[in-house]
Amino acid sequence: MEKTRIHRVYLTGFMGSGKSTIAPILANTLGYSAIDIDLEIEKITGKKITSIFSDFGEKYFRDIERTLLHKVSQFQGCVISLGGGTISHEDNLKIIKETGILVYLKTEPERIFQRLKFKRDRPLMNNREGFSLSDEEL
Repeated sequence: MEKTRIHRVYLTGFMGSGKSTIAPILANTLGYSAIDIDLEIEKITGKKITSIFSDFGEKYFRDIERTLLHKVSQFQGCVISLGGGTISHEDNLKIIKETGILVYLKTEPERIFQRLKFKRDRPLMNNREGFSLSDEEL
C-alpha cells in the first residue's frame, strides 16, 4: 500500500514561536518551498503588517490573510508559516484542516517574551499611540 504524501504543512503558534524561522528549514528538509503568510501580505500590499493594522484595522488585514490562505492552500509541496491569529478564524481553520497538516509550535511564555520584547514590527506589541509596550504591559 502506497502512503499518501502530505503536500502542505501549516505551522501555527503564538507570535514569536518560531514559525517564520522553522518554515524554511522544514521546507528545505522536505524538498518543499516555504511561504510566510505575513511576508506575502506585506509584498501584496507594499505595507508592513503594523501599518496595515494601524491604517486599515485588523478586519482589513484578516480579509487579505483569508484570501491569501485560500490561494496558497492550492499549492503543492509547501510549508506555510501562518500568522499568529490565522487559525482563530473558523473559515481559515477549515481550509487548513482540509488541505494539509497543521503543526503547533509550542513555546513557553517566558521565551516568547524574551524574543519579542525588543520587536517593533508586531502590531500587538504597541499601544494605541504606536509606542512599544512596557515589560509590565507585555
